[in-house]
Amino acid sequence: MEIDTFAQCLNYLGLAQNKKTTVELLIPGLSSLVGVIAGASITMLREKNKEKSTLKNKKMCITEELNRTKDNLEHIFKEAIRIHDDSVKEHIIPGHQLRLEISLPFVSEHFTSIAHKYSIEQRSHIIQLSEIIKEVNQQLQEFHALRNPSNFSGSALTSLNIISATIHCHRILDLIEGAKFKHNKLAIIELSDKLKISSPYVETLRSSLDKTKEKA
Repeated sequence: MEIDTFAQCLNYLGLAQNKKTTVELLIPGLSSLVGVIAGASITMLREKNKEKSTLKNKKMCITEELNRTKDNLEHIFKEAIRIHDDSVKEHIIPGHQLRLEISLPFVSEHFTSIAHKYSIEQRSHIIQLSEIIKEVNQQLQEFHALRNPSNFSGSALTSLNIISATIHCHRILDLIEGAKFKHNKLAIIELSDKLKISSPYVETLRSSLDKTKEKA
């Protein structure tokens, strides 16, 4: 091989080696970039899943709180019916199990952050529930403020107010759950029948309603 030809071969090999080195130098940079992008994507996915889980947990807590509230309202309704019947008969009430108030801590704290997870109707009912609960609490406080156990008229009137406010809240909770009402019964009779409550007051209302229907 001639010297010139040999020199050209060496130059060619040198250039090829330089090109290979350049590509090899780029590979670590590209790998780092891919790693950064992959890491950012994983972080975003984790945050999205975390946010989704948080929203789910908040809604679960609110649902459980609404269920507890319905149980509390049903208990209050039963007690108020019993107190009213005893007051009308002028029987001294030896004791009662009416709580001081009903609170909605999860609704108050978390509802606004997950309101978009509810329908328009549900949002409206939940907001309304928060207002009517205040009325229930006011009536409960008025009952607890009665100091004279012989104040039968006061107990009878306040217990009726509690019953009315309690039924209103209970119906709102049913609406949140998507219940439909046929309106063929008075609400107090319907709830009493559902809870299997035996009450002279309720039976008097039932009898009056039946007589009204017969006349019609």
